[in-house]
Amino acid sequence: MPAAEPWSSTLVCRFVADVLERTLDIANDAAYQRALQAFVDELRPWMPPIAGPARSHAPLFSRMDLDEDTGQVSVAMTPEGLACFRGWLRRQGLDPVAGTS
Repeated sequence: MPAAEPWSSTLVCRFVADVLERTLDIANDAAYQRALQAFVDELRPWMPPIAGPARSHAPLFSRMDLDEDTGQVSVAMTPEGLACFRGWLRRQGLDPVAGTS
């Protein structure tokens, strides 16, 4: 995620938690892809058309690190992940463009 984006870490953590809640315990790759695609499809109404077609194989995060000593989580989103995050914000009633997040 670009450093210039003003989103709070709480919102990012809630988004990541929402993704993980739906996918964390899935061991089968096909089932994981279906669960992730269902999550993305739920956000589709809040995503702009320029976000492009839904791609079930597109990862949402390019990097996710957990510092076990501090509990700090660091996440880098892919373009698809950023589009989903923005859609997730809109679904929450927050507009990332207007700066209400």
